[in-house]
Amino acid sequence: MGQEDHHAPGVGVPPRGPAWPPEVSCTPSQRDAITRTWTFQGTVISGAQRPVCRGPIVVGMDPGLILIFAVVWAATGLATGLWMMRRGHDARWLVISVAMGPLFVPIALERVERRPRLAASGPGGIPAADPERLREPRVLIGVDGSPESEEALATALHLFGSKFETLVLAEVVSYDATGHEGRAADAAFDDAMGRLTATAARLGDAVPASFEVLAGAPGASLRRFAKEQDMDLLIVGRRGRGLARLLGSVSADVVAHSSVPVLVVGPVSTSMPKTETRDAPGQNQ
Repeated sequence: MGQEDHHAPGVGVPPRGPAWPPEVSCTPSQRDAITRTWTFQGTVISGAQRPVCRGPIVVGMDPGLILIFAVVWAATGLATGLWMMRRGHDARWLVISVAMGPLFVPIALERVERRPRLAASGPGGIPAADPERLREPRVLIGVDGSPESEEALATALHLFGSKFETLVLAEVVSYDATGHEGRAADAAFDDAMGRLTATAARLGDAVPASFEVLAGAPGASLRRFAKEQDMDLLIVGRRGRGLARLLGSVSADVVAHSSVPVLVVGPVSTSMPKTETRDAPGQNQ
């Protein structure tokens, strides 16, 4: 498009102004029009206005804002997914929660279960405590197939031999693994039942043991079950590595909150196992 010359009153022809900018697609931050200006002999001379751009408005977004939005979105979902895992739900929720971000929060609040529950029992169940006689200890051992839980069982046998009134092996799985409310139980539940059955069979008639599969957060489930079954001692192995540090250590949870005395067996070693004990509130160490 050609340019027009504009003359200021009483002066000669001013120098040619800048060329009009090329027409481009509009963005919200652009002005609708531009004014050509010159400076001639100290006087600012304005020319005609012409639109900077024509055509459809193209909405642009700051890449920094996009990044901040994505980080907040994913972080909200991640925190919500970890909250569900800490309360006993499956780790697979974490993938869904990160993808859905804040939209996952109401789903988590609706689906999360707040009370541990019994998922399955071994044959015969658990004998009730007999308050009429001076009894041998009722002991609950948390097992999960790890070397630390095997060490916890070995320590219990070393301390008490076969002198248990009741020995109960308990493994905790997620709520989602149990087939509750019409869902089919998944492999984690079947694996837990298989491990407990094999461990009880290995102990044989010399040390009769019952076993239970619990559903929920591991620490809370073991604490609650030990209290409900009048256990004298709860024994767990100490791990505290990897994801356990993020989700919370089971041994730290039961030591801090259990109303039943707790024995924590340290990591497997060639020497005697390291142990940590804590009496129930009101009992002497």
